[in-house]
Amino acid sequence: MGLGPTEDLTMGLGPGGDLTMGLGPTKDQRLGLGPVGDLTMGLGPTEDLTMGLGPGGDLTMRLGPTEDQRLGLGPGGDLTMGLGPTEDLTMGLGPGGDLTMRLGPTEDQRLGLGPGGDLTMGLGPTEDLTMGLGPGGDLTMRLGPTEDQRLGLGPGGDLTMGLGPTEDLTMGLGPGGDLTMRLGPTEDQRLGLGPGGDLTMGLGPTEDLTMGLGPGGDLTMRLGPTEDQRLGLGPGGDLTMGLGPTEDLTMGLGPGGDLTMRLGPTEDQRLGLGPGGDLTMGLGPTEDLTMGLGPGGDLTMRLGPTEDQRLGLGPGGDLTMGLGPTEDLTMGLGPGGDLTMRLGPTEDQRLGLGPLGDLTMRLGPTEDQRIGLSLGGDLTMGLGPT
Repeated sequence: MGLGPTEDLTMGLGPGGDLTMGLGPTKDQRLGLGPVGDLTMGLGPTEDLTMGLGPGGDLTMRLGPTEDQRLGLGPGGDLTMGLGPTEDLTMGLGPGGDLTMRLGPTEDQRLGLGPGGDLTMGLGPTEDLTMGLGPGGDLTMRLGPTEDQRLGLGPGGDLTMGLGPTEDLTMGLGPGGDLTMRLGPTEDQRLGLGPGGDLTMGLGPTEDLTMGLGPGGDLTMRLGPTEDQRLGLGPGGDLTMGLGPTEDLTMGLGPGGDLTMRLGPTEDQRLGLGPGGDLTMGLGPTEDLTMGLGPGGDLTMRLGPTEDQRLGLGPGGDLTMGLGPTEDLTMGLGPGGDLTMRLGPTEDQRLGLGPLGDLTMRLGPTEDQRIGLSLGGDLTMGLGPT
């Protein structure tokens, strides 16, 4: 991701050019393409397709025998997130085709295009550019007067996420120009670049903080009996996703009207489920389904009368982003069922699955595996010859 002549390696691609994630000789398929070419995240012998392509070729996240399609493509080829028998297509494409997420009558611009055409997420009158383009054209997420660059481009043009004065590079570019996420003196490589320059995720006995920050209220994902902070920040009103009886702020910020996703009777609009249980985001009276479910339950984003499928599932059930009449599969499934981003007639597999079923990002004839699986089936990120 180049922002200038001195940032040609920002977010990973080094002189050697490959995005990699090594987990060891027995985990070469974790969080990557499985033996049959599917994107997988293995948690055991009975979950070989977890968060990956199911037997029918659909993107799935299994939670049990009756949820094989949750958070994946449904039987009709649509992107779905099932919460029950009447929501089988939640977060999928509807006939009208708008990408929506509604928060109420005074939040018509939350998480959508603002009046000036910028991507925004409003939390109040002083946050009109939250999670959108800032005055200088940078992607920003504001949380207050001293955080105008949080989760966006920092003063030096780098992608940063600040958590305090000693974390100015958290989840952003490190001193050496690499994408890093620091967790402390003993966790400087968790969910970031390891000593060998690889993106790692530990699954061993000493990785109780893997995929997140430590016991001091950081981002964590645990699978044990004490996961009160799983997938979120601590008790101080940070981003959390609870699985227990006290998770009133699950997937969102605290009681002060921040980003939340509740599953109870009083949180029908916070970042997610509407009265009908669908994820919605409204942009006005004629966009009641923007960024959410249409009458038929499909996820869509409309940009005009001729773009009803832009950034959503196309007529053939493929994820598409149209930029013109010859790009009907842009950033979506190609004719062979692969995820693709087309830039021309010779790039039909760019940023998508290659001929061998691997996730690839091509930059030239010698980079057919860039940002994807290496020949040994591992997700890799190269930062140089060493």
